[in-house]
Amino acid sequence: MDKDIIEVIAEMLIKQDETTAGIKETNERIKGTAEKINETNEILREFMAVSVKRWDQQQRFNEKFFEKLGNIEKWMEKMSLLEDRVKHLESLEDRLLRIEKLLKAS
Repeated sequence: MDKDIIEVIAEMLIKQDETTAGIKETNERIKGTAEKINETNEILREFMAVSVKRWDQQQRFNEKFFEKLGNIEKWMEKMSLLEDRVKHLESLEDRLLRIEKLLKAS
């Protein structure tokens, strides 16, 4: 009977050793996975930093671009006003020429 108990205890210890070995192996896999996750996390942080930097650069470019477009729009409005004034002056010139002809004819 003592032999049976010793065999049972031996089997339990063997199973415990196997379980411990399995747990150690699992822990090593978990550590490897955690390292890969940390590496991926660092890569993603770098990617996000670059993305945010590029977004900021694009935003500044867009703001300058729209500012220049606004300046061009103002310039075009001034040009339109100048064209209107030139047409008005041409119209006045035509009237003056007609008046001058009428005065010479009379």
